[in-house]
Amino acid sequence: MRHLIGPPVGQPFVVTVLILCTGASQACLPRLSKRPRAELVHLRQGARQLQRGDLDRAEAHFAVAAKYNRRSGEALNGLGLVALARGERRRARQLFTRALALNEDLSEAQNNLGVLELARGRWRLAVTRFRAALDIDPGFHRARFNRARALFQGGHHSQSRQDLLLVTASRPQLSEAWAALAMVSVALRRKAAAGRALGQARARAPGSVHVLVAEGMLRRINGDLAGALAAHAAACRKGPGNLTARLQYGLTLIRATRYTRARAELRRVLAGRPFAARVHFALGYLAVMRKDLRAARKAYRRTTQVEPQFWTAWLHLAAAELGLGQLGAAKRICASLQRRAGRAGRAGRRIVARCRHLLNKR
Repeated sequence: MRHLIGPPVGQPFVVTVLILCTGASQACLPRLSKRPRAELVHLRQGARQLQRGDLDRAEAHFAVAAKYNRRSGEALNGLGLVALARGERRRARQLFTRALALNEDLSEAQNNLGVLELARGRWRLAVTRFRAALDIDPGFHRARFNRARALFQGGHHSQSRQDLLLVTASRPQLSEAWAALAMVSVALRRKAAAGRALGQARARAPGSVHVLVAEGMLRRINGDLAGALAAHAAACRKGPGNLTARLQYGLTLIRATRYTRARAELRRVLAGRPFAARVHFALGYLAVMRKDLRAARKAYRRTTQVEPQFWTAWLHLAAAELGLGQLGAAKRICASLQRRAGRAGRAGRRIVARCRHLLNKR
């Protein structure tokens, strides 16, 4: 069974599941001849019921499949998907982990564990899971798409783009991948490419949440803040639990200097993604705009705790310390940056130079 899972959301947990394999193919269910026929029948029935949204019947079929074969990782993976759809994240994690213990080559379980990590903002752990899934099955396009999402969340836009180009080439009908490619292109300041990708996404799923999010980002980079606000507000209305839509809406609200509403949106995102470093960073920036340096220092410090190699956050933390009159703390941060970021290539050395300039400018 191969499952297409949308990103977990913040309110009642909603998971969209698309069964890509419904027949008895070797890719879906390996070693068919050595497994009880009844197990395979119930696995397929569980997959179909999961696709239809009938969680009770899906759970029953997966449970029966597990009875026929107590070492069925696929059955446990299916039960984990049912738990995930019900918002039972802890139970889902346990079931996916048990599925992998029974079958270490179960790429679907690796992917699903990655989705859980990504939902909390742990993008590095998510990338590790998605990479493991791709090591098992390089053609698992959903894992590749999810890895692109994780890399984008971590700010690795060029790598994310490479994965998305592969996904859109192999699955051109996947509107989410085109929309994600548009978002990445916006982040890379490639406006023409973003417009082309957005056109592909819009042709396949006009008015969908992910299309509206990408459209708002492109409008924002083009200076059309009114259009960006309208697109992102529409995305949030259509998908009230979509945290990516709310994050982009919050960032657009910051650009529009609507700070109170922006703070509410970002905090809502953070409730669902407590380990999302870039959300903490955005809250720090927002606190600076509100002239609350203590709140900014707290947000930037939390950013560096979640993402120790987020060098720009360290720089902003040093600036906040200086603004609060803590010269010693700012010097220690810059010294630490010189030791660590100075070895991180050109970008790290640039941050170190900016930190020195900050201290000299004081």
